[in-house]
Amino acid sequence: MENKQTNFAKLYFSTAMVVLFGAIIYGCWAAISYLFPGFLKNQLGFIALRPMHASAALFWILLGATASVYEGLNYLFPNQINQKTAWIQWGLWVIAIVGIFTSYFLGQFGGREYWEFNPYWALPIALAWLLFILQFFSLMRKRSNWPVYMYMWMTGIVFFLFTFAEGYLWLFPYFRKELITDLTIQWKVNGSMVGSWNQILYGSSFYLMDRITGNEKVGHSKLAFAMYFLGFFNLCFNWGHHVYTLPTEPYIRYFGYVVSMTEWIIFIKIIYDWKADWQQATIHLYNIPYRFIMAANAWVFLNLFLALFMSIPAINLYTHGTHVTVAHSMGTTIECATVT
Repeated sequence: MENKQTNFAKLYFSTAMVVLFGAIIYGCWAAISYLFPGFLKNQLGFIALRPMHASAALFWILLGATASVYEGLNYLFPNQINQKTAWIQWGLWVIAIVGIFTSYFLGQFGGREYWEFNPYWALPIALAWLLFILQFFSLMRKRSNWPVYMYMWMTGIVFFLFTFAEGYLWLFPYFRKELITDLTIQWKVNGSMVGSWNQILYGSSFYLMDRITGNEKVGHSKLAFAMYFLGFFNLCFNWGHHVYTLPTEPYIRYFGYVVSMTEWIIFIKIIYDWKADWQQATIHLYNIPYRFIMAANAWVFLNLFLALFMSIPAINLYTHGTHVTVAHSMGTTIECATVT
């Protein structure tokens, strides 16, 4: 009797929805606590609710992205996913999530911005992601002539682990003892990490478009690969605009500004393709996944517009640390979720 194959895409999507629910609950609770500082302060204050909300939102994106890749792998390589590896990967995520939120409830912190849990809980996440990388390459090596979404998945998966590990360089005194160095690395990591999971999510969008249209030429077009390399370039260097306010080397800020301005290419392309997109929308009007792609396209347009202006140093000086930056951050989180 043949062993039944677990649908890991559904498993990860289900887990992502659980942490999404948590993100909503913690976010609403944090908002009430922010407006009314005395509300349930003795039970769980804003200082704990903020990282709980942020962590839940991050895990929602990462688990959703993982689910999207597993959906693609299952379609491209039917019944070839290593079940044991995938189960261990999921188990490590569960251990990390339960441990992290238990420590938050107990008031135990010790990390940095967006990753404010004790560093030892980062270990199961790193191990889970390493297994994800091994799973991915063990399957992808069986196929030649990769479409663009495979390159996007590969880039996002590999660079996420790299930036995640880089984010814990502060554990070493060499990096921690210098405040400017420490802040530069942390802000650089947060910028590059977003670029990493964006590669996974946008790769999933290309994969989904191939499936909806039945036209695999989209994933092999020169334009698709040009956009991939532009995104990869920004992943590597776009973080420079995050450190405008730090007294770092001037060339870092200049280079960051130039790289950020290359996003005008993406912005102009969205405008140029808008008419064609809406023509396609009339054809696929009743296709729910396509509607989500169109919604994500609108969010990309709005948030990219805001990001481009925030990348201008004179404007960044006034928006850094304000609700403008928060709006952009939350908007891109919603954008990632829409793509997922």
